[in-house]
Amino acid sequence: MAVCLFRLDDEPLPVKDLRRLADQVADVTPYDASRMAERTVLVEDLTGAAAERIQLALAELGHPVDVVSDAWLKLPRERRCRRARVTAAGLVVEDTHGDERRIDWDAVRVVAAGCAPNTEQLSLALITTAPVARYVIDPDVFDGRAEGASSLERLAAWLRDVVAHAPRVTLDLHTRRWLERGRPVPYSTLHGMDRSLAWQLWRHHGAGAASRGDLDARTTPFVERDEDKTFTERARARSAERVIESYGQSEATHNEKRKRNEALLAVLILGLWVLTWNFGRYGSYMYEGELELLWPLLIGGGVLGFSFWRRWG
Repeated sequence: MAVCLFRLDDEPLPVKDLRRLADQVADVTPYDASRMAERTVLVEDLTGAAAERIQLALAELGHPVDVVSDAWLKLPRERRCRRARVTAAGLVVEDTHGDERRIDWDAVRVVAAGCAPNTEQLSLALITTAPVARYVIDPDVFDGRAEGASSLERLAAWLRDVVAHAPRVTLDLHTRRWLERGRPVPYSTLHGMDRSLAWQLWRHHGAGAASRGDLDARTTPFVERDEDKTFTERARARSAERVIESYGQSEATHNEKRKRNEALLAVLILGLWVLTWNFGRYGSYMYEGELELLWPLLIGGGVLGFSFWRRWG
């Protein structure tokens, strides 16, 4: 299983120490060391032995890091939103179809805002729990509270409102620096925001928080890896997400309904095949071995079964 190295602190590692690391450990090149300076996820896709060698070398330089399963890098599926309003009861997000959903403030855990390298395109994302979800908000049509202000000022005001209302929220380093300096701070890579979100989840609400006595810390990743599920389980999960997002139906209710419908579909298909088998067995006597009607029955049964699954599955 591949592993990663996670920083234990928000603050970047000193470049001079990382250069010494590249001299001491063959697994790290000078190029890797220069890129590790600003990263919370220092190195990805390592073997356990290589990760331990780098971890030991950094510890000798006075920088403790943790070896973490790369399952922690997987984020919840993206849900795009065009607006997010701060209210006393919670954060109200509006999706691209115009539907609104209220999120309790206690469920808002991680917020990240910034821009990609060498660009002024802003990005804004937040992660919630119960259920775990990742909302990506389009800053171009962002609905902040400060009327008449620039988009940057409105977004900064919104971030401060979220911090004031959400008791368990954490801001990533780039977002905090933005609020301190008054201008967006670019991430070092195109996937920098995703990695920062993953690290924040692990460090403040996951296994990385256990060392600080956080009783609510999760010992497993917030999102299970798809490879651990069967094809049927993945299909059911995707279907449940669509129904829950569209109608607000609970996952347990949806799964129960899905199982009943699958049982009915199995009975229907079995009945059609029994009918076809009997027709094939006794129809030959009636039609002197010519079973042209067998194919319409087979095709009709397949179409009927597929239609049933699409409508009620």
